[in-house]
Amino acid sequence: MAFLSAKQLKDIENAVAAAEKKTCGEIVPMIARSSAGYSAARACLIITGFIVCSLVYIYKASLWGAQPVKVSELIIWQALSMALGGVLSNIPFLRRIYVSQKRMTAEAQRAAKTAFFHLGLTETAGRTGILIFISLFEKRAVIIADKGINQNVTPGYWQQQVSGIVKGIKTGKTAEAIIDAIAQIGDKLAEKFPPLTENINELPNHVRVQA
Repeated sequence: MAFLSAKQLKDIENAVAAAEKKTCGEIVPMIARSSAGYSAARACLIITGFIVCSLVYIYKASLWGAQPVKVSELIIWQALSMALGGVLSNIPFLRRIYVSQKRMTAEAQRAAKTAFFHLGLTETAGRTGILIFISLFEKRAVIIADKGINQNVTPGYWQQQVSGIVKGIKTGKTAEAIIDAIAQIGDKLAEKFPPLTENINELPNHVRVQA
């Protein structure tokens, strides 16, 4: 799944800047290609290719006249099948077949929590950092707010925004969904977290991209 274009990334950055003019909250959007490597899923695709190609070769060799299986040819077929499985394992929708929905949700949440601390969202003056984390492979979104925000915003509100972003990912409107969520979050924060007299931008507005 491709990342967003340079224009889309800039549009999201501008949306963050506009939202933060209304509030002292610090919104940080982050987009990751994947939250985990899922090496087991890759291995399963390689093994599946190996088994299928081996069976096809054996069936082909014995289909007419019970021809004997040539070990050298079988080894070549198996080597090619493993190489093909390795290529196929890089295709997201095939790899997702071997990863449970529960696992993908857990990995996205884990990656979001790690990013929340690594990006310094716990270090703002009023503890008003908000991470909007999007993981494209899993088609998951996670929103984490620091304690300065969370004590005045219900968890149900964040889930509402997450649902909107996930819908956008699945319909090919990822950028639009992120921008819409940022705008709504800005309006929500403006109600109880208005901008300070000196509304310093503590965290950069650009989208963090993780390849």
